[in-house]
Amino acid sequence: MLRKLRIVGATLLASVFVLGVVDAQIRHTPSGCTDYVVGGPDIRPECETESAATVRTVAEFTAANAEQLTAADADNLSFCAGQDCTVLAWFRHKSDTGIDQFIFAKGNGFEYAAKADHSSSNFQPSLGAGAGGTCTGAAIAVDVAQTTTWHLGGVIYDHADTSYQGYLDDVTATDASCEANANQALDLWIGASDAAGNNLLDGYVGPIYAYTRKLTAGELTILNAGTGTQGLGCSELTGSLLTDLALCVPLQEVSGDRTASALGSVGAITFSDINTVTSALWTVP
Repeated sequence: MLRKLRIVGATLLASVFVLGVVDAQIRHTPSGCTDYVVGGPDIRPECETESAATVRTVAEFTAANAEQLTAADADNLSFCAGQDCTVLAWFRHKSDTGIDQFIFAKGNGFEYAAKADHSSSNFQPSLGAGAGGTCTGAAIAVDVAQTTTWHLGGVIYDHADTSYQGYLDDVTATDASCEANANQALDLWIGASDAAGNNLLDGYVGPIYAYTRKLTAGELTILNAGTGTQGLGCSELTGSLLTDLALCVPLQEVSGDRTASALGSVGAITFSDINTVTSALWTVP
């Protein structure tokens, strides 16, 4: 289980005193990038160097403001259409809004999606089965009213045996009869299920990882363990976790549009900010 980190007050680090700012870790960036304080002006993914000592910036969604992020439809975002895939995201709830809350969704759930289901208290991933059909059987219990725990959750698909797994905090649930072949001409959403702003998330989303293969049990355990205090940032992925990486979204920006890491095969695509998604630090109440 991922250990939680809480930092309060002022921080003195690298001879820089930042009053009232808990995210005061100085990052020494690669050649061609400028050293900066997290939360400062330069948070480009290609300049991102992260460490276990850094308190990560994450995206904060407020359902009452209908805050969302979206990327325009593209074939290379159809990670699960006719092939193995793994799509995972770090998230934490702020409140139970009385409705389902989507962490991410491509094509209104008809390609791949993950949500916290209000009525059943389950984490519910889904995969598209073409023609509007959806596989939704691999659910895992989660308390949507619990606001102090970060979760790593998503969907894993095995195309050869047409089975898919819901994944949450290193626990899996399998549905053995789902052939994901949908490629819907609809956008990818973070914090909502569709362009109409339905099923809004009231919570936080950290790094999102998408692969065009099934991750192994060992790789999933590494991702779930993170740094010991928070999830792995895109620039912290190493070894086999870089193999067949399609998309990694660090969500490090303080505000405005968010940019995917250039490490993935999809590249540094932009997620447009709708209704001013804010930022927060990877902390717990």
